[in-house]
Amino acid sequence: MSMYIEPIDGTEHLVDVVAEFKSARKQQYDYEWDENSEQAEFYRQRATYYGRLKDEGVLYDPKF
Repeated sequence: MSMYIEPIDGTEHLVDVVAEFKSARKQQYDYEWDENSEQAEFYRQRATYYGRLKDEGVLYDPKF
């Protein structure tokens, strides 16, 4: 008897860390350019979080 586990659709359950890092950093720079410091800070923190994951070698972050 063999056991089979159905694959999980990654787009629904996982976040691509590198893509999210790049997106957050771009958003941060755009908001800084528009002088919206509150939104820029939000995206700076988000980019920092995903940057740390990227540096640790984590490619995907689960959505909870």
